[in-house]
Amino acid sequence: MDEAYFLAIGFERWVSLLPLQTTMYVHRCPARDGARLYLSIPPTAAAESSAAARASLEARVERFFSKHGGRTPVALQRLTPVT
Repeated sequence: MDEAYFLAIGFERWVSLLPLQTTMYVHRCPARDGARLYLSIPPTAAAESSAAARASLEARVERFFSKHGGRTPVALQRLTPVT
């Protein structure tokens, strides 16, 4: 699965200060109970992009949020007018 797919289903790349062997993503919406969904994608799994793999990932994301009370909408950033 490529990065564009993870971004499309609500994840953002998470950058650690430590060197990691995997690519990390965090879902941009926290769960209602405050839990955050992180994914660790090893390089060998990044190439897996079958429809079954995508459906399985989307089902796991939905199970996570249903277990934790649903998604909390991301707060909109407040725009300040330029004067």
